[in-house]
Amino acid sequence: MIAACTALLGCGSSDNPTTTRSETTAVSTASGSGVPGDATTVADAASYPFPAQGAVLSVVGVEEGDVLYVRAQPDPGAEVVHQFPPVTNDAMVASGENVEHGDQIWARVTVKADGRDGWVNARYTAIQGDTDDVTSELPQNLVADSMPALAELVAKHRSAGPPEPRVTIVDTPSGDLETVTADALGYADDAIAGERLNVFALPSGDQWKVRTVEATTWCIRGVTDDRKCV
Repeated sequence: MIAACTALLGCGSSDNPTTTRSETTAVSTASGSGVPGDATTVADAASYPFPAQGAVLSVVGVEEGDVLYVRAQPDPGAEVVHQFPPVTNDAMVASGENVEHGDQIWARVTVKADGRDGWVNARYTAIQGDTDDVTSELPQNLVADSMPALAELVAKHRSAGPPEPRVTIVDTPSGDLETVTADALGYADDAIAGERLNVFALPSGDQWKVRTVEATTWCIRGVTDDRKCV
């Protein structure tokens, strides 16, 4: 069972989807020239070692329908140079340059798809670890009134106690697929940012019952050859 959750550097949606919807979806026209005046300079960034240089990062904690922006500078008002949907794995490579702007840590990255450089809010990034079927580790007969509620219930049981994980629904497939995908972030383990939970369910009257759950670990520092967090 995974340790209890706390706020943790290295988990990362758009620049800050906890603010307003308009900030997470509207493309800024700001020039983004220069590091913001209240940002820590790159030379002072030794206190923020993660994500480390060369780390291959995935997008985590971005709500379905939202995006993660890559910006020209470490500032939520800077020009957007790229954007990622919520479920995007191994999308960018960290340079190892991390700065603080306000209460957020920004990481400089290179987008793998087109080679562009930019900055992302590190709260919404992590390194993909291994994936396991964790159904047997959950209580039997977990049910909820909706698929998102079921994902939150699973996330709660995957933690060891308070505080509860920060749960974001990142995908709800349409059609006959009775599946919901959620990121549970903020784990207390200093190597683990959280998990991506793929919850497969069966209808049970007016509720939904867990059939199987797959969990992909999100790592902070890096992974071994067999995708375990280090």
